[in-house]
Amino acid sequence: MGLRLHGHHEQPLPDHIRRSGGADREIRHLEHRAAEARVLMGNCYNYTPIPPAEASCIIAHLFVELALPCSCCKREDGVIVIQGKTYDGSNARVTIKGEEVRYYGKQRTLAAIRAGQCRPPALRP
Repeated sequence: MGLRLHGHHEQPLPDHIRRSGGADREIRHLEHRAAEARVLMGNCYNYTPIPPAEASCIIAHLFVELALPCSCCKREDGVIVIQGKTYDGSNARVTIKGEEVRYYGKQRTLAAIRAGQCRPPALRP
């Protein structure tokens, strides 16, 4: 029995879906779950866009130690790369190109910065 391929990713449909005749229903369910996952990730490249008005504050509170971006030095696409260790010990990267600022890192780290939880209690809003 050959596999039936579906969609642009060329992933085979499981036998139980093909046999049950519920392939269309299952495909709609999987497409819905994939759409939810894209929303949770921010997009398919797993970055979170940062509005330029927030960028200075977020970058200033995000990093406690910068890493050398040697692998990015020869980029010819005009992207500025800032990466390093964050206040919570994880690693993150921010890229800037024109008005577009992208954050690559843990979502909870970004959420804590936006809530002011990365600052000492006396400096929190």
